Amino acid sequence: MQIIRGLNGTSNFFLNGTVLTIGDFDGVHLGHHQLLVTALARARTLNLLSVVLIFEPQPQEYFSKEEKPFRLITLKDKLKFFEAMGIDYVIVQKFNKKFSELTAEKFIEQVLIRKLYVKEIIIGYDFKFGYKRIGDFSLLAERSKKFGFIVKQIPAFVKNDQIASSTSIRRLLHSANFIEAEKLLGRRYSIAGEIKDINYSKLENFAIIDCSVEKCKFPLQQGVYSVLINMGNYFIDGAICIINKICVETVYLGVYPVDLQSNILEKKLEIQFKHQLNTLKSGIINSELSLQTIADIFSENIR
Repeated sequence: MQIIRGLNGTSNFFLNGTVLTIGDFDGVHLGHHQLLVTALARARTLNLLSVVLIFEPQPQEYFSKEEKPFRLITLKDKLKFFEAMGIDYVIVQKFNKKFSELTAEKFIEQVLIRKLYVKEIIIGYDFKFGYKRIGDFSLLAERSKKFGFIVKQIPAFVKNDQIASSTSIRRLLHSANFIEAEKLLGRRYSIAGEIKDINYSKLENFAIIDCSVEKCKFPLQQGVYSVLINMGNYFIDGAICIINKICVETVYLGVYPVDLQSNILEKKLEIQFKHQLNTLKSGIINSELSLQTIADIFSENIR
């Protein structure tokens, strides 16, 4: 898979035509999977390149005047999902004032036709584009006759009467409903990290792992959560403490030392969330976290 930063770098790649899908793909949930699988299948059938167009920052983040929505997945992990699925090209387009003011008509002609040579475009049930979100499926279908491309709209993915969307998954995670979120994601909600340090509690039979993560805020309430930690070649059970006062770059994991193998510093891991163990007292949330405070939190929740 090749990653292209910006549409201006695409001119010589797609002269033979593409099958394109567009979106934020935040979480790469099962609704997104339908778009990606369809695009891949059509690209193979037509012997064309499969292309995904995403935006940074995400449009909802750019236009948000208040607190920006929590991301379900980092850009780095999103790209890993695309690669694993077999996408040929991903274009990461900067979303700024100039791009946000591009009309729907100009988006079709300047981006889809002149830059990406689209032969077929796969869009979601709620896809909107262009200045003030004027563009939609109807406009694409109408302009497809003039420019000679096919447009296919994929219906929403629904599970237990719930539409798979990034918004609905954020809401489920915020209420710690990990089971229902998993049904829409197609996997457990997880974050990736790297072990920076390990501290062994003198009073309790557990270790505290200091783990670096990509700077973010979590779509979770502050609290202690039961997690399954994928260490690459084995799994261990543990707990995680989430303090979401600011964008964080470090999380703390509580695990049993007997479960740890040697030489794991700087080891990359995946933290899968299972359920919430406890909320945090307001005094803890409003104070600076020390290693002892973290140890006290885990001693109350890990048995």
